[in-house]
Amino acid sequence: MNGLFTGSVRGFGGGPGYGAAMPDTRVPFRVRPLTIVAIAAAVVFVVVAIVYLTMSHPKHALLFFGLAVLALIGAWFSTGRRS
Repeated sequence: MNGLFTGSVRGFGGGPGYGAAMPDTRVPFRVRPLTIVAIAAAVVFVVVAIVYLTMSHPKHALLFFGLAVLALIGAWFSTGRRS
């Protein structure tokens, strides 16, 4: 490889980043039980909407797709910053 990539990976070959501490990999937001429930509800609403589409009830399917979007928005807002 003609030394082209020597030291290009941090911590490889004694390059400038060798021995550096790893960055903080914690998730910067909090996943609450309400978040999990809202995501599960959104999945259920999408399944029900697909069933209604197969039964030729587009208004009901649109309603449940809308509920799924609202549940996902609720899940998004229920995640808060870690303090």
